Amino acid sequence: MSFLEDFEKTLTEKCCQNEPPFCQAVCPFRLDVKGMEEKWKKGRFNAAYRTYQNTVGFPAIVEKLCPRPCEKACVRGRVDRAVSIGLLERATVEHAKRKTPNAYNLPPKGKRIAIVGGGLSGLGCALRLCNKSTM
Repeated sequence: MSFLEDFEKTLTEKCCQNEPPFCQAVCPFRLDVKGMEEKWKKGRFNAAYRTYQNTVGFPAIVEKLCPRPCEKACVRGRVDRAVSIGLLERATVEHAKRKTPNAYNLPPKGKRIAIVGGGLSGLGCALRLCNKSTM
């Protein structure tokens, strides 16, 4: 193993250290990139699409509009270049065969909230709040 490969492995291991990876931490949706990576490696685009859809809600819209803060935060950028997560997300959307949306028939909770802003963060916040259960 060369010095560069050893350094890359060490850097990758330090990426997580019992915390979410930097890319996941800066993502407005908190996309589990490591979990998606396993699916991408195996070519399981339907499973990756389902995970992506469950996380972002509207995959085709998000993959086009996202400014990709994850790529700026990627620790691999220190070694050579960051992982092109945007391209992997686009491949997930394009190559998935089953794209039926989830049923969002959520029961009314008797509470209301307003989200100001129509960007990706507002969309992610609204989706998360819809899925919260009342206590």
